[in-house]
Amino acid sequence: MFSPRDLGVHQAILDVVSSTAHSLLGNHFGFTDPDVAAAAETKLNDPNIVCVINLDDRQEAGPTEKALVTKDFTPEIGTSVAIGHSIHNAISHLKVWVVDALYIISGSTNLSLGGEQKQDNELRITRNALMAARYSDVIMLNHLAMLAQMKAKAAPAPA
Repeated sequence: MFSPRDLGVHQAILDVVSSTAHSLLGNHFGFTDPDVAAAAETKLNDPNIVCVINLDDRQEAGPTEKALVTKDFTPEIGTSVAIGHSIHNAISHLKVWVVDALYIISGSTNLSLGGEQKQDNELRITRNALMAARYSDVIMLNHLAMLAQMKAKAAPAPA
């Protein structure tokens, strides 16, 4: 799908994220779409769904990102939101969801109404368990790196 030519980009993202039944993994640069954020938060609050979301730290001050990062969801089952940068201290620019270890939403589209409806962007939805596994590995490695960055940032400065 191509925004702005294909009018269903926003709804396609929303439908697939909302369909999550078991696991939702994501890595995003921009995340200001209120509908997708609400759908993701519903999944983050569900104790039967494991969610891992990574957000770029350059977007940390955004209201959607801040709302997701400051909440304590269900860490006992592995659910968490991390904010940080790439392993090489650059933008975390990956834009991908993995839903139920099977569906992949990827492409150049940021999770913003502008990215989904106005900017020239590409959105791909794929049903492929092998690709989902590869994306999941990358998302989880990024998550571990971002959690370490968050821990280092929160640590008190040496005296």
